[in-house]
Amino acid sequence: MTTLSSALKHKIILLERQEQRDSYGGVKFTWSEGPSLYARVYILKGDEEFNRLFPQTVASVQARIKIRRRNGLDPARNRIKHGRTVYDILAVVQDIDNKETQLLCVAKATMQESGGGVNP
Repeated sequence: MTTLSSALKHKIILLERQEQRDSYGGVKFTWSEGPSLYARVYILKGDEEFNRLFPQTVASVQARIKIRRRNGLDPARNRIKHGRTVYDILAVVQDIDNKETQLLCVAKATMQESGGGVNP
């Protein structure tokens, strides 16, 4: 039987949304790095689709990320960075035993067919 701490073998970074006001009163949102956490990242599904209206390919990866119990996570205010991949959090699920938190996440990247660049 493995313990939760031995199963958390990936290092992730919690990103936090920051709000900045410019001199005209407009709001700009940026993402700053928060604490590093140990996690277990499970890739659930990968998908790719081509959009004919706009010549681009959209790739997405769905993942379930387990971390030690953590309160205060909000899909609107937090993202997860694992390596070069940035995941949007879709749902936060606390387990019954109050030992772990599961994050259901998705990462998307857009590839322009004409320019060859990738837009995360």
